[in-house]
Amino acid sequence: MMHEFFKRICHRNLEILDIALEYDFDGVIFGDDWGQQNHLIMGRNTWCEFIKPNLKKMYDKVKAKGKYVAQHSCGDIREIMEDLADMGLNIYQTYQPEIYGFDYVKNLQGKIAIWGGISTQHDLPCKTPAEIKQILKIH
Repeated sequence: MMHEFFKRICHRNLEILDIALEYDFDGVIFGDDWGQQNHLIMGRNTWCEFIKPNLKKMYDKVKAKGKYVAQHSCGDIREIMEDLADMGLNIYQTYQPEIYGFDYVKNLQGKIAIWGGISTQHDLPCKTPAEIKQILKIH
């Protein structure tokens, strides 16, 4: 039953992509939240069984039109980051330094571009604009 459920969601998303991809833009951002603070919500095996095959179809449709693929997911999704790169992901958003640290970015260099890098848990909700500029070294 769950396989059919995910298949129907994918089919509908592919229909929407057929319409959207008729327009001139650079890429598509997909949004899901697969991660918790320390690991995937559903575990890698479940993600690979239910999410990955359908997501790959959507990524492939976008890539076939020569467009970039971006993916939003909060939380720690290190367990599937290589899968996403292999599937054609170009941009990962939201990179949370409180989860990954900045050294992890080096592992993704040349594979996936990172969108993010400022703490949405500690810095953005708690600091002043001046403090945020200092963190980002914006003058």
